[in-house]
Amino acid sequence: MASVSRPKLTSGRLTYPLSLVIFAASYFLTAKSALLLATVHVKVTPIWPPTGLALAVCLAFGRRWWPGVFLGALAVNLTTGAWLSAFPIAVGNTLEAVAGAAWIARAVPSDRIFCTVRNVFRFLTFGVLAAPLISAGIGSLSVMLLEPNASRPICDLWWTWWLGNASGALVVAPLFLALAARSKLEALSLEQALHTVLTVLTGLYAFGGWLHPDTAHYPLVFLTIPTLIWAAFRFGPLAIASTLALNVLIAAASTANGIGPFSQYPTNASFLLLDAFILIVGGTTYVMSALVAEQKSTQSMLRNRGELLEQRVVESTRQLEQEREYLESILINMRDAVWSVSPDGEKVLFVNKVVENIYGHKPEEFYADPELWLNVVHPDDRPFVHAGFADLLQGANFDAVYRIVRADGEIRWVHDMGYPVTDAAGERTRLDGITRDITAEKRIETELRLAQAAFENTTEGIVITDAETRIVAVNRAFTAITDYSESDLLGKTPRLWQSKRHNGAVYKELWAAIRTTGQWRGELWNRRKNGEIFPALENVSAIRDRDGQILNYVAVVSDISGVKQFEKQLFQLAHHDVLTQLPNRLLFTDRVDHALSHAHREGHRVAVLFIDLDRFKNINDSLGHAVGDQLLCEIASRLTSAVHENDTVARLGGDEFAIAQEHIKTPACAAILAEVLVNALSEPVRVDEHDLFITPSIGISIYPDDAKGTDDLIRHADAAMYHAKRLGRNRFQFYSKSLTQEVLEKVRLETQLRQALKRGELEVFYQPQINLLDGTVSGAEALVRWRHPEIGLVSPTKFIPLAEESGIICQIGEFVLREACRQAKSWLDHGFSFQQIAVNVSSQQLHDSDLVELVSHTLAETGLDARYLEVEITETVVMQQTEKTLRILEDLRTLGVNLAVDDFGTGYSSLGYLKQLPVHRLKIDQSFVMDVPHENNDAIIRAIAAMARSLRLELIAEGVETAAQHAFLAAEGCQLGQGYLFGKSVPSSEFSFAPRPVPANAVDLSFLGT
Repeated sequence: MASVSRPKLTSGRLTYPLSLVIFAASYFLTAKSALLLATVHVKVTPIWPPTGLALAVCLAFGRRWWPGVFLGALAVNLTTGAWLSAFPIAVGNTLEAVAGAAWIARAVPSDRIFCTVRNVFRFLTFGVLAAPLISAGIGSLSVMLLEPNASRPICDLWWTWWLGNASGALVVAPLFLALAARSKLEALSLEQALHTVLTVLTGLYAFGGWLHPDTAHYPLVFLTIPTLIWAAFRFGPLAIASTLALNVLIAAASTANGIGPFSQYPTNASFLLLDAFILIVGGTTYVMSALVAEQKSTQSMLRNRGELLEQRVVESTRQLEQEREYLESILINMRDAVWSVSPDGEKVLFVNKVVENIYGHKPEEFYADPELWLNVVHPDDRPFVHAGFADLLQGANFDAVYRIVRADGEIRWVHDMGYPVTDAAGERTRLDGITRDITAEKRIETELRLAQAAFENTTEGIVITDAETRIVAVNRAFTAITDYSESDLLGKTPRLWQSKRHNGAVYKELWAAIRTTGQWRGELWNRRKNGEIFPALENVSAIRDRDGQILNYVAVVSDISGVKQFEKQLFQLAHHDVLTQLPNRLLFTDRVDHALSHAHREGHRVAVLFIDLDRFKNINDSLGHAVGDQLLCEIASRLTSAVHENDTVARLGGDEFAIAQEHIKTPACAAILAEVLVNALSEPVRVDEHDLFITPSIGISIYPDDAKGTDDLIRHADAAMYHAKRLGRNRFQFYSKSLTQEVLEKVRLETQLRQALKRGELEVFYQPQINLLDGTVSGAEALVRWRHPEIGLVSPTKFIPLAEESGIICQIGEFVLREACRQAKSWLDHGFSFQQIAVNVSSQQLHDSDLVELVSHTLAETGLDARYLEVEITETVVMQQTEKTLRILEDLRTLGVNLAVDDFGTGYSSLGYLKQLPVHRLKIDQSFVMDVPHENNDAIIRAIAAMARSLRLELIAEGVETAAQHAFLAAEGCQLGQGYLFGKSVPSSEFSFAPRPVPANAVDLSFLGT
């Protein structure tokens, strides 16, 4: 019979109290269920299962669980209404469980209760019969003394109480103990299932007359005994307890309903008879089970001892025979030379044939010359060998490693061991010894010493495992790499430092490669002792013996954290913008490629938004690149914050950014994002002490609507961005096919413009500047024109912006300056009188070239006096005041060149600002002249005139086309004007210095010009 072992429960500060509450609740529910059968008193029931539950818990888990018994019993008794007796009854129930468990544990080992008949009798005596006496005695006395309404005699109470507790202990305690001893429940076998079914059927038949109602009152209880005997012989305590519990449940239910052999008596008597039956049958069954267990144990022990004795006899006989054969074989075939000499060393008694392999001399030579053995010793080792053999002759053991010189002159290493052999009287009878050739071992030892030195001093980590991958050796480099000590690693497996970052497929591939090729090389992520994960390059090899069986695995591990970091840095530098850390054009293109692949498979759209910051160059030129860099970083941050996680923000260069928006359903999604970006960039950016305002121009192209490939998609977004700039900036624009034609035309035109400089297709036209008071020609403005060989004159509004974008405006400006100075000198030489020739200078000329040196060189080359040259700079460029700009203007003024502010009124010049500039003339933009006389523009021109007078600056108005404009400007103090009223821009050959007509009232207003 299987033993019932006591489980080991561990209870923490939270586990034990919670378990105690659950136990008390279980006790309470079991007791309340049992009280449904109460007969002689509300607290006294003829069947009391909680006794068995409490006894089993205290036996299985320890007597420290007594509070659960007390709390459960107290709760049960309090709910019955008898408050005075509740406490002593709970004490009695607790003492019953604790005392019963203590008595049983003292007499019976906790795991041997049902293994022997003696132990079963002790359990029945202490736990089933004796322990309930405590509860019955205390309980019945408490009811009689503390409950005045108790009408039944104390004997009835006591008898019912004791018998109910005893039957509950017999039924429940073994069942709970058997269940607690099992680590897990096992599935029922076919025999066990059949036993359970028959138990239920016989129980219903015997106690309830289930199959034949007419036999319900027949004394058929004996029918349940065979199933109990079956359980005792076949299944053990758990089956007995389960069978007994099923029978009790059926019998109790039937008796309570007036059915069965016990129902013919009064209720209490019926239950008491049932209890007596349970005690007798159950106790007898457990004793029978113990007898069966003892018999089986005795038979098994005897059978095992007999088999063991027989096996020992056979093994001893076989061993003796084998030893004899082994000794004969060893002497003949062993690799060591065995020798035996007389006690005085004068005679060789025995040598085996191996001596010839070691010394090169036949055994007969040793028999003939006993001194031969000492004579073949190497001369350098002979002294200490002779001394050792002398000690052997005196009775000491001999153990020496030395060299010998074979008959063929070869030097070998041997390990020689000798010892004296004595008889029973203690007299030496001979000297025996063994000589082993260790030349190979010495060579291997040397090689191992070299290998060990290399093993310990290499910079790469080395790990050696056995065939089961248990670590047998590691070098210092590996412990330095992983921070594990050698003691941490020996006996463990490489799983110790696995990072868990790889899935099982990686290691399956590793072992598959080792099995097929014997080697695997690759990168793995490992974990140091402190938890840090690091990348390693590993080379794992299998070491096999001659039969191909794996002996060891050797892994060479290199920490490549530095390499990975360097690769990461290289990748970062190659694929990210250094300033903003955003993806660069290369990485952006790759991600757009990836997005288009997904979009093609899944059938959704991708948008590319090309973003250019409006007038960013002005900030760079005026406040410096450091401020511009900070502004770009803030713009990058705002763009990144405005997009979704799956979208990509990149900096393509300069002030150009791009966004790839994935998984969009309609182009409207891209428009919404563009609106968000415009709003996000509209807020001022605080850099140092400057509040900077920046606006974006955004171009949008959609896949697959506008392009099927990445390059076309980006190029089309770029074209749409330029279209947004032309429409006024600070906006977004979708791509259209017309923009492609426009871009192609733009590229073609730029190419032709570059060729125009070389081919001499550029010309300089001159527009007269007229004195508004007397109509005389005061000077002329030099304007560049492009005479295309195929399409004729190209509008300056078309090719000048293109020249500024492409960077060739400086070359054109230099050409115009040289031609204007040459023409002005020619006019002067021909006797024409004028004040100035005006030449426009672009912002790129001002900042990207040495303008002062260029002007100085041109004046010297053409011979023109500097006072005749006027350099016009737009108000926007002047407003971007930097130290460099002011220095250039001052240097031009020092040359004697006149300076004028062109397009005045379109910027934000102030009186205080203009006072700092070395200019002498303001040029009113034609946008203010075209509508005069008009109320709004009239006021603006008057304000400009007032500012000019306060600064003592001349005024010149451009775009004068009517006499009314002429008269108004003259009246407001504007000295000079130019426009179609006085003449269009013409080649120098068509230019006329003839005075222009003056309005009739202009003379009357001439005094305002002063």
